[in-house]
Amino acid sequence: MLTKTIHLPRIASVRFHAVPGNGTIALFALTIGLCTFVIRFWARAFIQYEPFHLQFARFPQYIAMFVAGVWAYRRGWFTAFSDHQAQAWRWVAICCGLVLPLLAVAIGALSGSLDERTFGGVNGLSLLFSIWEGFFSISMIITILTWFRRRFDHQRRLAQAMSETAFVVYVIHPGIIVPLALGLSGIQMNLSLKFLLVAPIAVSLCYLIAYALRKVPAVKTALG
Repeated sequence: MLTKTIHLPRIASVRFHAVPGNGTIALFALTIGLCTFVIRFWARAFIQYEPFHLQFARFPQYIAMFVAGVWAYRRGWFTAFSDHQAQAWRWVAICCGLVLPLLAVAIGALSGSLDERTFGGVNGLSLLFSIWEGFFSISMIITILTWFRRRFDHQRRLAQAMSETAFVVYVIHPGIIVPLALGLSGIQMNLSLKFLLVAPIAVSLCYLIAYALRKVPAVKTALG
């Protein structure tokens, strides 16, 4: 079967600016960690607030990453960020991965009873966990971004259509996945198997509905 490779065009509205240095990025990661630590005085980690199943404990990360993503796109940092600069952040990601088992032991993973202080409050464990999340998320984003940019710098038709629809999926997916999960909650089966069966259905529904919504002029104007 013939396939057509579609290379990504440069967007005319993008203005290229100097990429922030690693010190600035590290300060950004630290700021995310500290803001996460503070918000967890009131909203503990891994607690979902209904009816929308939201984790307010991670809102500083969500907001900061969204704003940084828009800022980075408009200033052309996704393409200007060098592999040489990313190498340092690959090491940060590796170190964060190696620290995770030690952190898990420190909070009581081997005892079967996790230290609740880790998930919120004014204490050292919560501070350590919050800062770890900030640095791990930033380092993994940079590592994955540069790896995909180097290895997968082209798209075929399906991938292009999905990428154009990705932001709409990001906006609407809770309204699809949560009702789907609630609707299937009565089915009793192995959770891992259930995930393997339901996940493709959920992802497909999200993209199909988002694709249809983008046909509505008002939605396409608002969400792209």
